[in-house]
Amino acid sequence: VVCYIYFTRIVVYLVRATSPCRLAWIAKCTSELASLLFYVLAGYKFRPRHENPYIKMDNEDTEAPEGAGTAMLSAESFGYNPQV
Repeated sequence: VVCYIYFTRIVVYLVRATSPCRLAWIAKCTSELASLLFYVLAGYKFRPRHENPYIKMDNEDTEAPEGAGTAMLSAESFGYNPQV
């Protein structure tokens, strides 16, 4: 995150200041490419995992009173298939 902020504030400014007027689009393109790279890397780092400890439930917590339906949260219930 810090590299993204420094890149978009300092490097893009330097590109804008040193490029001729007819190549002003290069600064905007550099900023947009940095944003795209940042969002792709953030999405890759925080993608759903099969071994997610926040989705697992203990067996004793999933017991319901007689006659009541039970619902389990699992990776498959969210449409995540780790074999793909």
